[in-house]
Amino acid sequence: VENSVHYALDTKLGAAEWKSLLPPGNGTIYLNGSGTRKAFTISLFHQLRCLDTIREGIVSFRNGASGAGGNPGDGSNRVLQHCMNYLRQMVLCRPTTQV
Repeated sequence: VENSVHYALDTKLGAAEWKSLLPPGNGTIYLNGSGTRKAFTISLFHQLRCLDTIREGIVSFRNGASGAGGNPGDGSNRVLQHCMNYLRQMVLCRPTTQV
C-alpha cells in the first residue's frame, strides 16, 4: 500500500477531504419508537468521524492548543478520549489475523 497524497493531516484540502468521507447528517440515522425519536450512528461513519477528530486534535496540539477545539473546557478533550476508546474497542472486538 502506498501513501496517499490525499487526506493530509494539516491542510485545508486535507480537512475537506476528511469531511467529504461523511454523508449528509454525518451517518446519523433516527428511529422512532415508543413515542421517542432516537439517534444512532452507523459504525463506519462513527469511526471516520473519530479519526477526523483525532486528526484535528493532533493539528491543534501542534499549534499549541489543547484538545480538538483548542479550549480545555469546551469538551474537546472528552471527545478525543471517547474517540480513542471507541477505536480501541473496535480494533479489539473485531480483530482479524488475515494478512
